[in-house]
Amino acid sequence: WDQDADAVYCQYRALSPSPGVFTMFRGKRLAIKGMASYSDFVAGEPQKPGTILAIGSESITVACTSGAVNLTHCQPENKKALAVKDLINGYQIKVGEYLG
Repeated sequence: WDQDADAVYCQYRALSPSPGVFTMFRGKRLAIKGMASYSDFVAGEPQKPGTILAIGSESITVACTSGAVNLTHCQPENKKALAVKDLINGYQIKVGEYLG
């Protein structure tokens, strides 16, 4: 998350599906299985990179150093890959939580 949104998205595309892209969430590894660039992001108050900015019905918006990306599919440690809407419901994710 310590890069601009375009660089994060390009890194995801370069490393998927193997070896993959990972982050930490609540002390456990979270594999990023689906990501989309967020070109409509309007910068408001600066946020720490990795902060969850918004939760939609199909995605989670995460702050980068500059801009943001949308996560669409993730795989929690030792679990199967999930659509983000299932991850949101199962893990009760809140805006303001931190990835990384």
